[in-house]
Amino acid sequence: MKIEDIPESEAAELERRLLPLPHELSIHRKVVISPADVGISAPHAVPGAANRLRDLFMENAGVEADGSGFRIRIEIDRHRSLGALNDVPNREQAYLIEPVGDDELIIAGLEERGVIYGVMTLCQLLEKGFGRGTVTVPLATIVDWPDFEVRGFWGGLPLTFLPQMASLRMNQFECPAWFEAVPDRGLEVRMTGNLEDDPAATEHWSRPFDKARQYAAEVVPGFFHMDFWERRCPGVAAENPQIVGKGESAKGGFFKEKGFRALCASEPRVAELLTEAMMTVASWGVSGVCVWMSEFPGSQCECDRCMEQGQFQAEVRAAVRAWREVREKHPDFTMNVFFGAGGFTPGEKWIPDYPPRAMDEILADLPKEVRMCASMGVRDDVLQAFAGRGGLVNRCFIVSQQPGNYCLGEHVRTRMRQLLAQKARGISQYWSDWGPVADEALDFQLSALAEFSWNAQGRSTRACAESWATRRGAAEPSAYGAWIEIMSRMAAESSSMDEFIRTASWLNELSAVLVGNVPPDAYEGVDVAGVADDRKWQMLEWSKFFDGKRLRLRTEMIVRSAVYGATNSTDQSIANCRAACETAKRLESAEPGAYAELLLRYCELEKAGLELIEDARRPDGIGAFKEAMQRFMSALAAHGDVGEAGVETLERAYRDLLESVDGG
Repeated sequence: MKIEDIPESEAAELERRLLPLPHELSIHRKVVISPADVGISAPHAVPGAANRLRDLFMENAGVEADGSGFRIRIEIDRHRSLGALNDVPNREQAYLIEPVGDDELIIAGLEERGVIYGVMTLCQLLEKGFGRGTVTVPLATIVDWPDFEVRGFWGGLPLTFLPQMASLRMNQFECPAWFEAVPDRGLEVRMTGNLEDDPAATEHWSRPFDKARQYAAEVVPGFFHMDFWERRCPGVAAENPQIVGKGESAKGGFFKEKGFRALCASEPRVAELLTEAMMTVASWGVSGVCVWMSEFPGSQCECDRCMEQGQFQAEVRAAVRAWREVREKHPDFTMNVFFGAGGFTPGEKWIPDYPPRAMDEILADLPKEVRMCASMGVRDDVLQAFAGRGGLVNRCFIVSQQPGNYCLGEHVRTRMRQLLAQKARGISQYWSDWGPVADEALDFQLSALAEFSWNAQGRSTRACAESWATRRGAAEPSAYGAWIEIMSRMAAESSSMDEFIRTASWLNELSAVLVGNVPPDAYEGVDVAGVADDRKWQMLEWSKFFDGKRLRLRTEMIVRSAVYGATNSTDQSIANCRAACETAKRLESAEPGAYAELLLRYCELEKAGLELIEDARRPDGIGAFKEAMQRFMSALAAHGDVGEAGVETLERAYRDLLESVDGG
């Protein structure tokens, strides 16, 4: 066994191996020893945590790690004797790693979750330390904790992704759940976790709650929006017709298309159904549940009781009544209530917020143990005030889902710092068909989310990218850092490109410009002065609702400027993309260069579109736009990261544009 000092360059390399970055980290010395001489001791700790470390030694050195030359001791400090952890935030997830002399390293936490996270961190430090007959053990001193108590996903992350996401310290995975009224058996709860097409995974994860805890994580059933019950919960409305909302106001924005309608939430049977469902999942061993309130903010059952109480107040009261009844049998059972505005039909019934009076009354009456979860539809300042009074708040809209997008790291970092300052207790990212986690761009997005939800004040986005690239085995991580730093300036443009690819967005309006069929006020843009930050986000997310009132390309550029801060001119955007294309030549992967090229062609297309809007009569205007569109479509085909439906939508919109101009 040898004891050696660690030079600064090696310490920096070790730090880059850690993702997320610990809050307090010091590494000055290391032990170089035969793996067979290392022993792992965990007499009173979590067996799974110790086994994870033992597996690392078996996989890399073929030994049991039961030696006596150097000991790694894993323990839970149930007596709170670790003073360094007693006063840190979220201490139940905190951990300590420290050397005892030169022949022992302790991993300790106040609870099991902290110990598991400590072992994960040490595994990251050891992964690349195995050599021929030796292992290098850094004598690290680490005190670490998460900034946010809850860090996870909602909306349907496949449970098979859980081990990988949990290894990045994400700890809550909400899976959609619904009810079915089964004759002679009553109410049954369904929760598959997106495993329908994988029988082996279904068997492995059919009751995922205990398995998730091995990763210091939990799976939470999320009961569907209440205005979905009538159509998405088979047999429930037919067996319980009294719960169907009364009158026209109960019908949501998607009623004609999908039949969504608010419940008569003051009807006692609603609380009874929720009680049955909660009792079922509690019997599975789940620690808690999330109940989604109606999605459409304008819904209102017109019965006298619901009108008197208010639709959303009645929904929350029904959920709380059910939760309290379940707690009589399962006293530790938890509940979140979720508000996420949606259900809008473009051009009509766009109501961005839940009623302010309803929110005030709900938050005033919400039991202190119940967590308020919100994506859109509840103002930031309302949630911040509630959190300031000690209320538990989870924010569930972090970043728009954009597969293939490398540009969002800095935005995630900024958003995490903002929510931390607002005293949010948890963050949860929406997930819907993002594709395989193996996708490089998605892997970076998720790594940035994990990094900054654990330690919002630690690394820069560039340093996070270097850590991510180091963990992926890149030969030149600094090149990835430089490339991501450039791309982070392009978050607004990449967001617009994503929408453009999926929907053709502003392309549809150019034909009206070219034939002169544009309302007089269409060139005025949208005034966002004085709009709160969360309102700007909603304006960006729902900019499609400005169609027919303002030129959408101008609208998007104005709104995204407000959302993302200082923005680039079209020329500056093009220059940034060219710099990114040049930097990408230093990277092993071809994907970043292809994405930068695609974004470059989109920015050129935006410039050509703006020039058309500025002077539709310019003789060479349509010709320049055609050339820009052809270059973009070629780059899109070469990138190969977009489904056929998106390409077909673009091609159809482009054909319509050409046909509107003298037959193309």
